[in-house]
Amino acid sequence: MKAFFEGIGELFGTFVLTVFGCGAVAVSVLFGAHQGLFQIALVWGIGVTLAIYLTRHLSCAHLNPAVTLAMVVAGRLP
Repeated sequence: MKAFFEGIGELFGTFVLTVFGCGAVAVSVLFGAHQGLFQIALVWGIGVTLAIYLTRHLSCAHLNPAVTLAMVVAGRLP
């Protein structure tokens, strides 16, 4: 059951990160509000922070399915 919640945590954290990051780029391009890279980087940073805070108790906030899968294959993560 614990592995199920860890998987859900990975999925949810990656979702939050992708929605905030790609959403920042899409809104900036769609509305022509791009005035610099700083505003997009700031929203990506907020997305990363929120994803970590939301999923740190479920899956240790890896937020990268490729890293998690590699750790499982290497035997470093059950």
